[in-house]
Amino acid sequence: RRSSDLEKAYANKSPYRFYIGAIDGKVVTTGILVFHANVVGIYFIVTLPEERRRCYASDMMNFLLNAIKEDNDKLVVLQASEEGKKMYEKIGFTHVCEFQEFSL
Repeated sequence: RRSSDLEKAYANKSPYRFYIGAIDGKVVTTGILVFHANVVGIYFIVTLPEERRRCYASDMMNFLLNAIKEDNDKLVVLQASEEGKKMYEKIGFTHVCEFQEFSL
């Protein structure tokens, strides 16, 4: 990435917010919020493979959703992997569309 992209991501009043969840000093999960045009995108909810099934991703999602409520934004979107789909549905997200990726 260009340095200007990183500067934008970490600047004051940036639309990006980066979060990590750690247990005993070890980072076990991550999450990113992107604020734009009264919509909040949730991205990169990732948990280390050896730390899965311990509710860390659910805890991160609850933390992010509470952070969004503080900003009073109205629409929240995310892309779900097959592994995370059930968790998001339990929280109340609904399937709207599918994306297809192509590579050469």
